[in-house]
Amino acid sequence: WDDIGGQSERWGMIFVDHAPGERRKVDIERLRNKTDLLIIHDSQPKAGRAYKSQKLLASFEHRTTVGPGWSGTYTDVVSDSRPDLIYIVKVLCQWSIEILKSLKKN
Repeated sequence: WDDIGGQSERWGMIFVDHAPGERRKVDIERLRNKTDLLIIHDSQPKAGRAYKSQKLLASFEHRTTVGPGWSGTYTDVVSDSRPDLIYIVKVLCQWSIEILKSLKKN
């Protein structure tokens, strides 16, 4: 995991959803200044406590939590520099959740 993200000086977005979950905190801290936006899947409180990432996620200047999704999970979207991207991702995630819920009903 130490090599992930080193291929570029800056990324537009990094999606965090890897195992082992305990490694997520290390990588979020390591990649924080290399991206405009981090999307962290499975960020519900139970997982956040297990991954010990809640305090770190709360330290970002801009943050939103989306969920629960169709599987009951939550996703955090964080950034220190781009609240506009957080808003866009939040709207897209909420829209996707609503579509999946309506399909599930049918």
